Parts: sequence; C-alpha cells; structure tokens
Amino acid sequence: MNSINLCDNQTFIEKTWLPIPRPATRYLRFTLEGERLSKAPLVTPELPHVANLPDNGDNYLSVSSFVVEPGQRPSIEANYFAALHTLVLVRLTSAEVDRLAALCSPTWVMRLACDDHQIGFVLTSPLREVTDARDLVERAKGYYPDRVVDLYDFHRLPHGTTTLASTGPELLVWQPETTTSRFTLQDALRGSVREAATPTAPEPATPDDSRPSAFTKYSLRGHLDEVERVLTDQRPILGRIVARNQATCLYAAPSTGKTLITLHLIAEAIVAGVINPSKLLYVNMDDNPSGLVEKGQLAEEYGFHMLADGYRGFNLKQFQVTLRSMIETQTVDGTILVLDTLKKFVDTMSKQEARQFTNVVRKFVTLGGTVIALSHTNKALDANGKPVYSGTTDIIDDFDCVFIVSKVDRENDKGKTVVVFENKKSRGTVASAAAFSYASGKVSYPELFASVQEVDPEEWQPYVKSEEQRSDGELVEVVTEAINAGIRSKMLLAAEVSRRTGASRQAAIRVIEKYAESGSANQRWTFKRGARGVHQYELVTKATAPAA
Repeated sequence: MNSINLCDNQTFIEKTWLPIPRPATRYLRFTLEGERLSKAPLVTPELPHVANLPDNGDNYLSVSSFVVEPGQRPSIEANYFAALHTLVLVRLTSAEVDRLAALCSPTWVMRLACDDHQIGFVLTSPLREVTDARDLVERAKGYYPDRVVDLYDFHRLPHGTTTLASTGPELLVWQPETTTSRFTLQDALRGSVREAATPTAPEPATPDDSRPSAFTKYSLRGHLDEVERVLTDQRPILGRIVARNQATCLYAAPSTGKTLITLHLIAEAIVAGVINPSKLLYVNMDDNPSGLVEKGQLAEEYGFHMLADGYRGFNLKQFQVTLRSMIETQTVDGTILVLDTLKKFVDTMSKQEARQFTNVVRKFVTLGGTVIALSHTNKALDANGKPVYSGTTDIIDDFDCVFIVSKVDRENDKGKTVVVFENKKSRGTVASAAAFSYASGKVSYPELFASVQEVDPEEWQPYVKSEEQRSDGELVEVVTEAINAGIRSKMLLAAEVSRRTGASRQAAIRVIEKYAESGSANQRWTFKRGARGVHQYELVTKATAPAA
C-alpha cells in the first residue's frame, strides 16, 4: 500500500465526526515531545486547536462523543458517554490489516511504524446505548486482545510526529464515505481471526459424488414455492403502513394516537375484506378496565379478537408458550398479532432479551404470520427536534418495517390533531410517509374512533417542508453573523452555531452545506478552498432568505 496525502487533520475530523448526538462532542488531545497523553488536556472543536494541531506532536481524537453540560469541565467519564462513532484497532501487522480489510472495507488505514498499523471503521449508525457500544468493543477485544481502542480512549490523527517513527503517520487508505454496521464488523473480526488460525490443509481426498451432503435435506431446490408464497403475500393490509407477512414496529410518544389509528386501519381492512378478523389478535397489555371496554366494543363490532393480561387466564407467560407452540406445530399461517405496547412483551433496553424476542418474531413471520408492535419513542429528541426510537437497535435491525409517528401542530387545524408516520426502514411496498387526523378535545372514544381519517399528502407535506425551513432560519442567521465575525471554516462555523443555539454540529453542518448550494434560490454563502483544502466560507451579495 502506498502513502496518501489527501487528508489533513481538520478534514479527517470533519469526515469522521458526524453524526453527534445533542448535546455532545468528541474530544481532541495533543502532546509535544516528551509529554504524556494522559496528562494532555481535553480540547473541544470550538477552540482554534482544531485547525492548528502541532506537526511536531502526537495528535489524537476520541472514538466516542460525550455529553457537555453548561459549566461542565470536559470529561470522558462513563457518566457522560453519548455515542461510539468509530472502532479502531492498533498495532496490527500488514498481514492482519490485509485479512481484515478483505472482509470489511475500512474507512482508513495508517502506518505508524514499520509493520505497525492503525485501522479505523466509522460506524454507519453511532451506538448511543453504552451496552451496545461496550458489547462491540468487548467482542473486538476477544478477537484482538490489547489492540482495540476502548470507549473512553483516543486514536491517532494522520498528521503529527508519532513517538514510534520520526516520519509521522502515513495514511495508506482513506475512504471517508465508507461506513460499516456493527454486525458486519463483528463478522469480519471473527472471520479474520479464523482465517489466520486456519492451517494449510492437506490435499483433499477425492470426494464420493454419490453420497449426498448432510445439508441436502435443508435445500430449497424444488421447494421455492414455499418462499414465493410468503413473498407474493407481502401486500399492504393496514392502509399503506403495514404489509402482510412482515414484522412492523410503530414508534410514538404516549398519547400520540398510534393505538387509535392502528385500530382504525384494522377496522377499514376488515370492512374491505383485506383481512380475516378471526385471524387478527389484538393483544392489549397496556390498558385499564375502561380502555379495555372501549377497545373490546370495537373487537365485538368488527369481529377481531382482543386478549388482555389477567383476563380469562391470559398472561405474558401464556402468550410466550402459545406463540412458540404455533411455531413448532407450524399453525401460524395467516395469524396477525398486534402487540400493545412492546415494552410489556420484552425489555427493549436489554440486548439479550430483544435479540431472543426478535428471533421468535422472525420465525413467526417466516411461517406466514404478521406482527405489528406498538412502541414508545425516547423522551429526548434527535438533532432535528424529531422523535427517535427507545431501547436497543435490535428491534430496528431485525424487524422488516419501522415507522416513527409524531404530532404535527398546525394553526388552521383547530379541533383536530394531525400525526405523521415517517418510514425509517422498509422491505416491500409500504409508504415512505402517511398522515392521519382525529378529533381533539373532550369526545367519547366512539366519536374519537369515527373521526380518524387519512390526510391528503398535498395538505401536510408542504407544512413539514415549511417547518424544516422555519427551523433552519435561526441557524442561518447565526452562520451569517459568524461569517461576518471572521469565522470561515466549516468546522469552526458548526462549532459556533452549536455553542450559540444548542443545535448539534450535524444540524449546523447540514444547514451550512444546504445554503451553499450554487444556483439554489436560497443560497446564502459560497466557499473557496484554502490551505490544505479547508473550505473558507463567504457571504453571497444577493440571496433569497429561508422562511423565518
């Protein structure tokens, strides 16, 4: 591999920085000759050190981001952990790097000294749960003991003299657009170690072609109709939100209307003859007696089944036993399960429980079942002020379809509530987004149920767009002021916007790039490439301001 000179420290940080959960930061450390890294102060990107890290010292970036609270001193303690962004391995030989890179493409590879390499993988989705992050790091350590950078530690940057070689690090591979999921990474780590441990095999004996393989009994040859039957039946059954023979999860904050709208869609599907009501089981584990009566009356009217904890001998244990029995006896076909709410069926914060639960769900779906799980979003919003799922990522990873449901507040919508379903993952023909409205105020449940209706996209999509523009307005104003004040580089602008508005650096950089698009009606600034390729931003003389 040849050395690459395509990336300075600032560009490297910028490309491996995003997305940062709010309010959090990654930290820098740099040392001069003879100084110890553990004694070096933590430096945040708001400081000019980002662009002026010393060439005659050792420069480092944390693999994780950490929460920063007002008045708080910089800290990389576990209590302030926000997310793991990169997995970095060090002290690898050329052969080890080649084996690992052949199985999983890295974001970068650096040579620090003769046959001493650092390899880095930027995660496609930063791991915000410390249990998930710790699990990945510990698994990596199991394959490469003492050579994995810990959650609370730092890796070297590409420029600066290392203590191992006077020539400094050499960037051998630089693929800033390459990211890796944690599961792909785990498989690659395991595979690279196995490959290294496999001795050269002797010449194999001539096989007996007449003897079938032990795996032949599992072959799908001649049995593809079993797969095709499930595939062709994956048509939408609840509006444009849920497809048959899939596992779908709807995430929403409490009192958003996810149960109401789900029941409305069930009723519509039954009336239209899309689903057989005797095959639909609404498992209500999250209601009081009053709520059970209200929803039970709907079940009676439309003919579907409702099960409730503590009634007629039903409980969570019976649910689990019956579900496994249906799978074992292969009597699943056509059954639709609605689970309300998911946390009553599985501890979504436990990786082990979530993984076991999704394994059972996948078997159920494979045999022709459909699962619709209603779950809660996190109390904290994302960088754009939108809801995010709660719990580990196992549900997201293993379910077929995921929607985030949120309320839309519109001034002209007096007397009704509008909610938007935004698709975050799909396999099949479900909608990318849909919206529904229902009556607000003090009305009976039958009146509330009867008031549900789908909203025409032409009515709500312009509103969502104007909301985005309105949220951009404050950030645009701060970027403009910062450029006028002499702050010109993207990273320093993002840091200043984050400091003054509380927005994440990810949101700030999105706005900086969005309003720099040449020819756009909303262009507010442009940029020129300065020293080392750093973008230097300047205001344009005339522009159309975004909606404020």
